[in-house]
Amino acid sequence: MEMNKFRSQFGGFHRADVANYIEKTAREHHEAISALKDECATLAAQRDAAKAELEAVKAQLEAALEGKELPPAVE
Repeated sequence: MEMNKFRSQFGGFHRADVANYIEKTAREHHEAISALKDECATLAAQRDAAKAELEAVKAQLEAALEGKELPPAVE
């Protein structure tokens, strides 16, 4: 985290500096959360596609082991 310097004033720090800092960090965190949610959705879709491919390969293997006709290959 970057170091921020707030101007001081009588009774503490300059309120506008602190408020601006809080708004900036909140905005950055919301953007990071949004990016992570997008990444999570992408990874979930990839996981679901991999699961579907796994099930198709399992079905092909079972059919081959039983001597049945093989379903078409998944590409």
